[in-house]
Order: sequence, then structure tokens, then C-alpha cells
Amino acid sequence: MKLWWIKKSVNINIAKLYKGCIYVLSDEASQQLEDDSWKLPGKKSDFYQIFDFEELFNSWVPESGRRLLMLRSGGLGDIAALSIYGHFADKINLLTFNNYLPVTDLWSIQPTIHDLNGPIFSGIDFIRLNYLRKNYGYLDVNDIIEKGLRKNWYEVFIELINKPFSETYGRPYFKRIVFPTKKYEIDILINNKATARMRSMNLKYLVEAISKAAPHRKIFAFENQADGQEIDNVKFIEAKSVREYVDFILNAKDVISIDSAPVHIREGSRLPALALYFSFASEARTKYYKYVRSVDLPAVCELQPCFLHGINPEDHCIMANDKELYAPCADRLFKGLVNKIADEVNNYLINT
Repeated sequence: MKLWWIKKSVNINIAKLYKGCIYVLSDEASQQLEDDSWKLPGKKSDFYQIFDFEELFNSWVPESGRRLLMLRSGGLGDIAALSIYGHFADKINLLTFNNYLPVTDLWSIQPTIHDLNGPIFSGIDFIRLNYLRKNYGYLDVNDIIEKGLRKNWYEVFIELINKPFSETYGRPYFKRIVFPTKKYEIDILINNKATARMRSMNLKYLVEAISKAAPHRKIFAFENQADGQEIDNVKFIEAKSVREYVDFILNAKDVISIDSAPVHIREGSRLPALALYFSFASEARTKYYKYVRSVDLPAVCELQPCFLHGINPEDHCIMANDKELYAPCADRLFKGLVNKIADEVNNYLINT
């Protein structure tokens, strides 16, 4: 990612960049704009200056007195987990997207959000630029979760700032009391899909398992997660915004989810949940959680846990085909899946 400081308003390719603003652009977008810069009437340096983050900002360290500046484009669970830096910084500026505000609103130390869809700073001249250098420190967390891979992500976060790890830092750091912005009557809420198909599971198996373990409970699921299947014994709800999605999670009496945002939002909010892990190991995410019960489903593939997402060709599961929507290890390869989940749901409900 590159920082573009615009000295004169300019149109390059399809982008209009305004004088005095700093934008965050991907390396690919930066290269594309530079390739088109020959159209500018004069020197490129008269119109813009490009920085790496480390070139413009000093590295942030605790007790430095600087504001903590972080970049993380998503997703919701990652944003929830990054709240732990509130243990060490009383002023946080987060470069992300405005639609993540319903999660950052839960943070104990609420960050100032700079929306990546527009300029992250405005009114910047040489004096203001030096002010930013002096008062902000940058912590490179944008791909730290991916680099950490099999390690617990909270341990990776703390290692980055050279602090000794404590279990206190092993879970999201939300406000002491978290309230939804709107009330809903939701009994058991299922979340069966993640942004990656290798962390996703077929909704019908979860509904069948919960119905078997708790036949008198009412089951709710997100409308877009059935993948066109007609499934009985479940009430579908539609989250029309991230705010409503978070409210559904906070209102539910119980949440049963694969490795995804609801697990981390419930933990940070001190609410119970059952988290099911298969392609990822639970210790990499929820090792220190107090309110969420995590279960590693028995391995049915010799590569488990593989830590694959199945999004890009380089992390493609060799057991999966291109048409599958779910991890094979939590679908067709797992012959006793429904009964195993039913047992875990029963244990969770008894002990919650």
C-alpha cells in the first residue's frame, strides 16, 4: 500500500485526487496511476508525492506519546480482534472502511476511523505533514494475521509491539457493557459462512444437528447463507446493514458459528457462543477466550488443520472441487458430521 500526497488537484485515469489530501492506494493502483502520469502538464513531483508508510511515519511503540495509526481493510472479525491495542494506546486512528463502525463502536478505546474510500487526511501542507510525522506512529497490521498463519493471532499482535504476552490480551478488548442499538427476539442464531469457503459449512447440517440436540429451541439464520436451499425448522433473518448484523449477533440468546466474526464479537461482548473449527485450529483464534466454547471437529483429512482459505489458487484445497461452496472436511468427507455437531451443541447448551 502506498500513501499519495496530492499537491495539486489532478485527474489521472479514472481517479480525481484533490490538493492537500493524502490517499491510501494499493501497489497496483499506484502503479496504474503512475503509468498514466505522463498526461500531466509538468513534473510529476509538482502534483503528487508517494510514500511508503514506514517512510512517512515512525514505527509506533507503547509509551511513545504518539497516536497509534493502523491500516486494516477487513474483515469484521479481524477488526474486532485488533481492539486489543486499546490496552496500550489511548488514541487510535484506524485506516479502514466506514462500514466497520458498528464493530469499532464496541472497542474499549474507540478509534478515529479514516475511510479508505476517500482521503485519509485533508488540508495537508508541509507544516501539517511534519505534524503527522511527529504525532503519529504506524503499526503495520494489514497482513500480520496472514503472516502469523498458524500462531494465535493475539500472540502475534503482542509480539509486534515487543510486549510480554498475558492471557488478558488474548481476547477482544470491548467496552465493559455492550448494548445493541436495537432489540430483536432471537433464540439460537447460526452463522455457517465465512468470507472463505474453507471456513464455511452447509447450513442444513447445522440446522439438523441443532434440531436434534435442542428440538424445543427456535433456530435463526442469515437469509443469504442458505445458498438457495429450502431448509425446514429455521427462521431466516436479513441483515440490511453491518449495524443490523452486529445487533442480531448481540441480541441472540445463543450463537453457533464457524470461525467468523460472530465468534469474536460475542467473546468481546462477554456473551456465550459455540465455535466450530475444521480447516483452522481453534487455538490460532480462540485459545484464550472465556465466554466462547470452541470445538475442533475430528480430522477427516490428513492435511487438517490446513489453514487454507480457498479464495486464491495458491491456497486451494486439493480435496475440493471448483463447484463446492463449503470445506470438504466439514461436508462430504465427514460422514458423521450431524451427530458430532449435535453432541457438541448438547454439551454447550448444558454447560452454558
